[in-house]
Amino acid sequence: MRRLDFFRRVVALQKKHAKPNQRIENDLRTNSVLIDENWAAFLKGNKFLVGLSIDGPRELHDKYRVNKGGAPTFDR
Repeated sequence: MRRLDFFRRVVALQKKHAKPNQRIENDLRTNSVLIDENWAAFLKGNKFLVGLSIDGPRELHDKYRVNKGGAPTFDR
């Protein structure tokens, strides 16, 4: 996932270049592992629609969701 600064820049550019009366909507899909208070405040403040991915029980999750080192991520 991109860092919060990237999304702040995107929203700033949207506001800068939006035409009069143009409505811009943003959505994001995440497993929410990295969503902290700063992210939550940003997403709410900019009216992002957020979808959460739930990857199922441990054995299925860890088969497909590993970190950069190849270790399972279910417990995170």
